[in-house]
Amino acid sequence: MPSKGSRETLRRRITLAFFFPLIIFAAAFLGTMLIIGKSFIINSIYDNCETVIEQSSLDITSAFDNNIFAFQEMLRKVQQAKNPLALKSLIRSDFISKQNFLNVYYASSNNQYVSINKHTSTQLHQPNIKTLPWYSDAVKNRNMVYTGPKRVLKMNSKNALTVSQPIWSHDNKHPQGVFAVDLDLDSFRHLFTNVSREFGGMTALVRNDIVLTYFPYETNMGTISADSISTLLRFAKETIGVDSLKTISTQIGKFSNAEGDEFVVFISSIQKYPFQLIHFLPISKLQGLGQADFSALLTASLISLGILLVLIYLLSRFFFNRIVGKELDDSIQTNSIFDAILKSPDSPLILTNLDFEILHASDSIIEFFNAEEFYKDSKIWELISNPDLRQFILKVQTMGQKLATEESKISLQVKNGRGDTFWWIISVQSLVDESGELRYLFRIFDETSEVWKTSILDTLLSSSNSMIFIFDKRFNLQYLSKRAEDFFNIPTENTHLTLEDLSKYKLPEDVVGKVSEAFLSSSFWADNFYIPPQDEVEGLWCRGEAVVQKTRDSVVGYILLLVDISEVVLAQEEAERATKSKSEFLANMSHEIRTPMNAIIGMSHLIAETELSNRQREFVNRINTAAKNLIRLINDILDLSKIEAKKQELEIIPLNIYSVIDEVTALAVVRLENRPIELVLDIDPELPQMILGDPLRLSQILTNLVNNATKFTEKGDITLTIRTKKVEANKVAIHFAVSDTGIGMTPEQLGRLFQTFSQADGSTTRKYGGSGLGLTIAKSFVELMGGQIQVESKWNEGTTFYFDLTFEMPVNSEPIPVSSEIYGNHPTALVLDTNPKIHHVLRNYLEYIGFEVRTFASLSTAKTACRNAKKDGNPFLLMLVSYDFREMDVISWIKEAEKDMILPQFKILMHPFYMKEEERIAALENGFHECLVKPVHLASLNHALRVAWGEESNEISTHAQQKKIIFKKASVLLVEDDAANQELADYLLTNAGLTIVIAGNGQEALRALQKDHYDLVLMDIQMPVLDGISATRKIREMPGEYFQKLPIVAMSASAMKEEIDRCLENGMNAYITKPIEPQKMFEKLAEFLPIIQQNEIEIDVETPEDIDFVKNFDFIPNFKAVTGFVRASKNPRIYLKILKSFITGYSTIVVDFDDLLKNNNREKLLRSIHTVKGIVGTIGSETLYQMGNQLENEGKLPKDEVMKFAYDVSALLDALSPVVTELQNKLQQSNVSKKISPEAHQKLAEMLEDLIQNIENCSSTKCRQNLESVEQFLFPKNTTATLQQISLWIDEYNFSDAAEAAKKLLENTKAVLNG
Repeated sequence: MPSKGSRETLRRRITLAFFFPLIIFAAAFLGTMLIIGKSFIINSIYDNCETVIEQSSLDITSAFDNNIFAFQEMLRKVQQAKNPLALKSLIRSDFISKQNFLNVYYASSNNQYVSINKHTSTQLHQPNIKTLPWYSDAVKNRNMVYTGPKRVLKMNSKNALTVSQPIWSHDNKHPQGVFAVDLDLDSFRHLFTNVSREFGGMTALVRNDIVLTYFPYETNMGTISADSISTLLRFAKETIGVDSLKTISTQIGKFSNAEGDEFVVFISSIQKYPFQLIHFLPISKLQGLGQADFSALLTASLISLGILLVLIYLLSRFFFNRIVGKELDDSIQTNSIFDAILKSPDSPLILTNLDFEILHASDSIIEFFNAEEFYKDSKIWELISNPDLRQFILKVQTMGQKLATEESKISLQVKNGRGDTFWWIISVQSLVDESGELRYLFRIFDETSEVWKTSILDTLLSSSNSMIFIFDKRFNLQYLSKRAEDFFNIPTENTHLTLEDLSKYKLPEDVVGKVSEAFLSSSFWADNFYIPPQDEVEGLWCRGEAVVQKTRDSVVGYILLLVDISEVVLAQEEAERATKSKSEFLANMSHEIRTPMNAIIGMSHLIAETELSNRQREFVNRINTAAKNLIRLINDILDLSKIEAKKQELEIIPLNIYSVIDEVTALAVVRLENRPIELVLDIDPELPQMILGDPLRLSQILTNLVNNATKFTEKGDITLTIRTKKVEANKVAIHFAVSDTGIGMTPEQLGRLFQTFSQADGSTTRKYGGSGLGLTIAKSFVELMGGQIQVESKWNEGTTFYFDLTFEMPVNSEPIPVSSEIYGNHPTALVLDTNPKIHHVLRNYLEYIGFEVRTFASLSTAKTACRNAKKDGNPFLLMLVSYDFREMDVISWIKEAEKDMILPQFKILMHPFYMKEEERIAALENGFHECLVKPVHLASLNHALRVAWGEESNEISTHAQQKKIIFKKASVLLVEDDAANQELADYLLTNAGLTIVIAGNGQEALRALQKDHYDLVLMDIQMPVLDGISATRKIREMPGEYFQKLPIVAMSASAMKEEIDRCLENGMNAYITKPIEPQKMFEKLAEFLPIIQQNEIEIDVETPEDIDFVKNFDFIPNFKAVTGFVRASKNPRIYLKILKSFITGYSTIVVDFDDLLKNNNREKLLRSIHTVKGIVGTIGSETLYQMGNQLENEGKLPKDEVMKFAYDVSALLDALSPVVTELQNKLQQSNVSKKISPEAHQKLAEMLEDLIQNIENCSSTKCRQNLESVEQFLFPKNTTATLQQISLWIDEYNFSDAAEAAKKLLENTKAVLNG
């Protein structure tokens, strides 16, 4: 084949020789066509313009014909007129109908003159009329003449052309007069305006070189005057000639004005009339008119030229290939082969003759051996010094064309001119040149880089954990790393292995199959697998990856890579074991912590259900809140993996933000007790009460930040700020901030914040305590809610943590409602506190409610202000006083100030949480209307104000209290090994209306289920003998639908998610975390058990004994003993004890209430009504309960209604007293039926040993079961009395006295048995 470069060069030259003349011809042809086209365009414009002008001339001629005809008609009427006076009336109507006629007038030879127009009267005498042109010219020419133009001033300055004609005597020798009319030239002007509008330029109507009218008057270049038109006309006539203007109808000519501007003039004569229509068109405008057509012509010509050139080029290639190409190839074959190949560095060649003498060599060969001088005429083995080459050439010479393909090449090691070693593959091919001589062509391939790559790859892979298999397209093994060869024990000489053969060398068959599938589908495969031990070789964990090797999208082979990951797997297993150990430790730790917490929360719940004062209930609520928050903190600490793995989840529910604030402050005030630190709540009054969010997480954030502030603040104040930033549709953006006046932080310490188990400074932990976990949790939760916590701090000045969160709002979410109208018009308030921040906050709250506020920090100045305000006739209505003033005791100050009668009408005392109850009562008894616990927010302040004004009860706010759940008849199997937990759960569930049976472990639960049916099982997890999960699996394995559908609820102190999942996976229906929060437990059980709805009372007494017992109370009106009996767990002894206590404690209720009313002791009276209301509701009097509830809620306490309530309660006591006494006597007399048994004392001793153990475990339920087990036996009176006293102490939870008495009774019983 010829050289591509040579062939292309010749082709280009031949094409150019053929192509160049055609290009010149085409360009000349294009230029000629453009010139012709341009001339055609110009001529076309001339023709179009000439046509429009001629049409305008015809229109003007027609207009003149019409006007001259009308003129002559009027002339005939004038000739008939007898005198000038008759002329006016004769032609008046004709004149008015002719719009183009401006004036009509007649002049006689004796100087009589008549003028008719639309505005003036007739004038009969005009002495100089014969000198006017229209008169003199008409008489002179004896025919119609045209004069003008002239301005008709009285007709809006119109231009007019005057047409006049003489009237001769009958002998045609003497003129009698001249009749004339003024024609409006504007009526002719509009007939030729289209010429200038369409083509541009200026158009004029001319008579005898006089411009009658023209268009346009004005252009964007300025105003056009008649003189300028006349000037152009003069230049045109000089160019074209005067005579020709009169004889040729339309003529076109060119001329230049004085400034050198070129014009084209079009002159058209008006037929039958001495006028010409002349149009002046600037050459520049003419060129502009043709520019668009010329551009289109030029574009079309260039496109045509391009198409022509492409066709010429294609034709030249076609003819070149058909006619010249083959001959050209043949002619350059020999000369180009070596020029193209020998100079190529990629294809080194050596050409020798028959004797292997070098004729030609590639430049790269000459450079490699540095043989510019001596390579020609040398033997090839002299240039390439290697004995193997000489043997190869000898073989070539001998075999000739008989050499096989693989035999015609050899691999050699050669050295270059500098002594460097390389590896070459040399192949030989015989050629015959044009003269018939035999030649040898040696082709050289450098494989040095491949040899090096293979060597390096073997070296690297032999020292690593990787094993590499390289296959060709047919899955034949091409390469095997040293590590793979040793591990799989594949012989080196076995070079014909395939992928499937590797299964014979310990590679698992399933791995081979997956790799094969990946190769066949050209996809990637990766997996971890284990190669079992074989032939004393240890097993191996491998990471396998199969990759398809491609070059330019074509598959050229496949690679299988195996990496030893045994160490990684072992490390992972070790880490998993460590994690499991950590989880087990945390679960056990959780269990140990939650077990005592279970008793704290449960017992606080039970205490809250008893009759308590407001103060006591507040304490209990704070205990419960603190305990629950401690559990929440334990949950976060025990589940650190959630924080580290970002697996926290939010529970979005409606929440009262003031409830969250109360929870936060309840914990904080305990930490601040007796410390000189003020907790301030700066809450935006416009803040919506209800939002949608996670109350637990929000409380956790604020609690951690406030606790952090209390830890690092020694004095001053801590401020919790909550602001509404933006309310938009159903969303609200809220700003939270916690600031303190503590030790602050340096910039370096700020950088170490928010790190788990770290403080800003190492010494901080030693001095102030803490792990640093709180801030990490807070930051994590803020980010989970979509915010970003930030901090600002200055050393020794304080710190502020702040963040913004956006919440959705429930429908109709509003701020705290306030009733401003109850305080009257423009109420004033006095705030007395030593803290300026309290001043600021209370001012905001009170002004929002509607008060005008003044603040004071001194008792003396406040007293003076009160005196001045009263003197001015505008006394303060309200006073808010802080309890902690150093000047003097606030209560004493109030007593002293009251003597002067200057203090406000309503007074509220703001006091710390830890103020003693007697101090609080003293404040209420000495002038204060209400006590308000600090820190104060709008909700608590609004409640206190309404209580002071008598609009609300002073009961503790119930926004955080939850509705108690009472269940319908149902039996529950409680499976629990801990005695304290048994006691607590038994009491809670029994009070909720459930029947409880206790099993101590899973094995006992299985036996109980085989005997009786239960509606639900409460199953502890960690128990001896048989744990809860194993017991649940065995229950689900029992035959029958009952055991498959029986609700089983897990109870465990472990809060780990893995534990919860494990319970649910093994057949449990739900999970309750210890410590048990009663309300949550009841809500969970209500998912499986029916409950008594609000205002629904279930009468559930089935045994004859219970029915007979309840019937004893049927005669009492408005009293349902069955309600109280059920609430007392249907225990007659407990119910009678409650009734007896009620009768004894409130026998003087009428006298007590009357005294409280006389002494105006409102606070104590409300508290007593609340207590009595609760008791009567518990024992079964719904009517009295509702009466007391109404009194308490209204808070007005009218005397007649209060005393009616007291008398009705007293009547109930009178009715109950004899019934209770009688029933208690019957219970005591029932001992007579007990039997005498020789085993009595033995059973008593066994019972007492078990009883003492249960008393030590504080298990009242098991204690009652012990005592009931010996009720059938008759004992001596002293023994019976001791047992009754022990039972009484157990009912009162007096376990210490009960234990002491039981131990003494056991000693006496054993003495009886031994005696």
